[in-house]
Amino acid sequence: MGVLHQARHVLVTVGVLISTLGVALSGCTVSPPPAPQSTDTTHVTPPPPPHPTQIIMGIDSIGAGFNPHLLSDLSPVNAAISALVLPSAFRPVPDASSPTGSRWEMDPTLLVSADVTSENPFTVSYKIRPEAQWTDNAPIAADDFWYLWRQMVSQPGVVDPAGYDLITGVQSLEGGKQAVVTFAQPYPAWRELFNNLLPAHIVKDVPGGFAAGWPARCLSPGAVPGGEHRPAARRDPDRPQRPVLGAACQTRPDPLPAGRGTRGAGRFGA
Repeated sequence: MGVLHQARHVLVTVGVLISTLGVALSGCTVSPPPAPQSTDTTHVTPPPPPHPTQIIMGIDSIGAGFNPHLLSDLSPVNAAISALVLPSAFRPVPDASSPTGSRWEMDPTLLVSADVTSENPFTVSYKIRPEAQWTDNAPIAADDFWYLWRQMVSQPGVVDPAGYDLITGVQSLEGGKQAVVTFAQPYPAWRELFNNLLPAHIVKDVPGGFAAGWPARCLSPGAVPGGEHRPAARRDPDRPQRPVLGAACQTRPDPLPAGRGTRGAGRFGA
């Protein structure tokens, strides 16, 4: 009996130890983290910012005329507006490495290219963008180059006529979309010519012509739209410019006399 009692006591003791050890081990077991919850994130693409289509300019008066090529019409206001609304072959851009502090770069909204194509005689070819036109749908063409040249050498009181007096002719090619300008001698500053072009098909028939100035009534009232050809030109960086004419000047007069600026092929001399 003593032996059985001792054996039973040992078994009970071992059972208690095993139970205690099991509890202890279970208390040390690390529970796995909960499974990550799947959440669907909705990505909302913000709308693009509105594309500006106008430049609103507030001024007291533009004066009776708006011809940036006439000393009588020249003013800081007119110079600033003409730079915004009139097409130019080249435009000055800041350049610290240049002795003048700027250089002249081709305006790609008007021209496809502008290059010296001959040295004898000195010749510059301007290729005008096919879609470049005024807002009355008249194309910007070699006529406009020819007209500005002729006025700059024949009218008194013009601004910066240097270089125009060296031109001997303007030839219209490719339906008026290429102006080939010949010079009597090489002219290194040729890029500074043909800025602030005027719509020849309108200005030539304004009473008083070029000398009377580009009438202020030819500007769209209230706003000067801003980037396609620039009076006033819509400025859209994704498209070529398009000058906006006031309603009073949106007419289609007869074309220039034959041989003096027709939009077909031809040569316009002095």
